[in-house]
Amino acid sequence: MKKAIQIVFVTVVCLILLFPIIGFNGKGEVSELENRKLAEKPKFSWKSFVPYDSYFQDRFGGRESLVELANWFDYEILHRSLHNNLAIGGRHGWLFYTDADDGDNLADFNKKNLLNNDQLEQLESNIQSVVEWCNANNLKYLFLICPNKHSVYPENYPYSRPAGKTRLFQIDSVFRSLGVVYVNPCDTLICLKNREKLPLYYETDTHWNPVGAYYAAQMIKAAIEKLFPDIEFPEWNKNVEVGYSNTEGDIMPLLNLKKAKSTRPIVKDGANLFTDYYERVESDVEGRFQTHTGNKKLPTAIVFRDSFGSALVPYLSTLFANADYNWKQFRDDDKEYVLQSKPDIVIFEAVERYSWSIVAE
Repeated sequence: MKKAIQIVFVTVVCLILLFPIIGFNGKGEVSELENRKLAEKPKFSWKSFVPYDSYFQDRFGGRESLVELANWFDYEILHRSLHNNLAIGGRHGWLFYTDADDGDNLADFNKKNLLNNDQLEQLESNIQSVVEWCNANNLKYLFLICPNKHSVYPENYPYSRPAGKTRLFQIDSVFRSLGVVYVNPCDTLICLKNREKLPLYYETDTHWNPVGAYYAAQMIKAAIEKLFPDIEFPEWNKNVEVGYSNTEGDIMPLLNLKKAKSTRPIVKDGANLFTDYYERVESDVEGRFQTHTGNKKLPTAIVFRDSFGSALVPYLSTLFANADYNWKQFRDDDKEYVLQSKPDIVIFEAVERYSWSIVAE
């Protein structure tokens, strides 16, 4: 019996030692876990084996499992903050997106991305130009800025945010000085987070969740009702069902995490889903689709949006007879398409990190 145990023990140890070789990844080109290209096999040289170091380190068997285990241990057991050039782990299990090539939220959090006077003047000119074009063509309009996650929940960042004005404050000041129809729900969401039992953004994702989007949609609805005072819009009766996930969120893969708890609420209108009130029709144009409620008493809309607009679609679609959603920012070459469609209102939406480019000539 003792000999059998020794044989099993030796066999297991040998398999563990051999696994990095047995499971060696010689064909893969990309690490899906780390979202990067693996080191390529170098040309053989008798002079030195050093060039092979990164090749073996990237490809030995079981590497990705060990990376996952190490990250889980650091995050869940040691409560260390995870970070790389794409994302950062914050307090209370919150994750934040920081990619410098995609809006650079880290620079925004640190307030190192303020606009200079020339940029502010250009933004003001772009907004004024679009507003004048809308007015000249009898188009109502609404601008919407969706706050960055860290703007609403700075306390969940791994360190404190510096004092001083933000770029959002600068942009907000431009809109307010022009007196245009504009919604910035940041301050409202900050107030609501202290009384709302549920988070307003996903802990493990870049975006706001259906609860946060609902409150922003309420502000949009109020602005639209002022623009169309003679139209009776549907009333909403918020009902929230709460679920949780350990595997969802667009930031988790960026930090090599497989599991991290996130709140996943579903917002209904009473007992009904908001999507029950309209039909969604896909378009042949990439990034475009339409919604139809069948209620001809409601106005029609064209929406220029980004990914933050996705969570708004179920709510906004109930406000319009027809709505045409475009996953892009409005530019001068979109004017012909808008005029041909003849909507009652055009909505311009952008997340805070790209709000400076919400419209351009």
